[in-house]
Amino acid sequence: MKKSLLTLLALLLTLAFAVSASAARKKFTDFSVDVPEGWESTEDTDAKGLKTAILTNAKKKITVMIGVEPLEGKTLKQKAEEFAKQVKGTVQAVEGGNILVTYEGNDGSVTVLLSDIEDGRFFGAAIVGDIEDSDVDAIMNSIESK
Repeated sequence: MKKSLLTLLALLLTLAFAVSASAARKKFTDFSVDVPEGWESTEDTDAKGLKTAILTNAKKKITVMIGVEPLEGKTLKQKAEEFAKQVKGTVQAVEGGNILVTYEGNDGSVTVLLSDIEDGRFFGAAIVGDIEDSDVDAIMNSIESK
């Protein structure tokens, strides 16, 4: 009986792990992304109707906000410069045509990566906290547009 219970417990734990591993890929309105274990995710809509995915890890004190916005006939560089002016930030071009904007927010240093997705829209990913965290790297590398 004890062996049967241990076998059943092992099977249940295996199934629970398999379910949580398959649930790591999260689909949002405009894209999908891998959400690491220990992170929570929600989707929010702002006053303009733009949707933003918000991934948080309270233990690590890191938040990643990802959204897709229209370029509105502007270049990615123009959008980045407008945004940097609004937040009193600094614009830096990075490899692959991406642009970084850094600024000081209410919760500390914020790094925003802007990336053109070639259909009149761009990704914006704002990171509050440790941008060099391995989970942040995994999140950023897993973003796929719809």
